[in-house]
Amino acid sequence: MLDQLRIDIIAIQRSLVESSLANAALEKNSHDTMQKVLLGVIDLIDLVDSISSMPPNQGQEDLKAALAKIKRRILKVLGQCQVSEITFGNQQPVSSEARIVATKPCAEMADGDMIEVIRKGYRWNDLVLRYAEVIVAKN
Repeated sequence: MLDQLRIDIIAIQRSLVESSLANAALEKNSHDTMQKVLLGVIDLIDLVDSISSMPPNQGQEDLKAALAKIKRRILKVLGQCQVSEITFGNQQPVSSEARIVATKPCAEMADGDMIEVIRKGYRWNDLVLRYAEVIVAKN
């Protein structure tokens, strides 16, 4: 009887371990899915930005205003999901948050100082969803 009880306890422990592993796999899948959704929303922001930067033509001012409103709304939703734009307070981009895509000579700036952000980066809590793409000075 005691042996059967030990066997049952071992079976329960194995079941708990398997259940924990299954839960961990589900959480990873959920995390991956959420990351894909958030990246899709960020791509929509890029689309809105590209339309907004078009030269003004007849009737486009209303369209630009509407797109700006859509972008604000998307950014608000992303903010509610703990997604934020990566900003650089100083001129040196942080390598863990930015990728240097080009360099340009610029006598007024130190080597490595950021000249321009080509593509905005975004963070979800502590995870970088998309690295910022930047141009830096190189003399």
